[in-house]
Amino acid sequence: MKTFIIFSGLLLINVWALGYQGDMGRFTHAQTLLKAAAEECAAGAALFLDEQAYAEGHIEFDEAAGQAYAEAHLADTVEKIKDIQVNAYACHLTFGDRTVTVRLTLETADIFRLPFLSVTQLRRESTYEFNYI
Repeated sequence: MKTFIIFSGLLLINVWALGYQGDMGRFTHAQTLLKAAAEECAAGAALFLDEQAYAEGHIEFDEAAGQAYAEAHLADTVEKIKDIQVNAYACHLTFGDRTVTVRLTLETADIFRLPFLSVTQLRRESTYEFNYI
């Protein structure tokens, strides 16, 4: 009986460990995709410059075009995340003097199946600095 109890306990611990490893792999994959999307959104939004200001010798960002680009790229990225159920997503851009900062947020269903772990939101932030002389 002692052997059965010890075997059952070890089996339960190993099943939990396998479940955690699978969930952690999904979480890591989603975070990696979201990080790449944040970097691409920041770099892409920084490329949209106000043409009139640029013609006058000033560098100013076209905020509306940058926001539209970032939201479209985030929507494409959310479609690529098939492992996790995404309920809502948001893209917030902040334009500085020479920088574009992007904050991406995904509201998800609970990623981890274990009862004592709960992650329902993924968030990444990236900044792109436009260097000019």
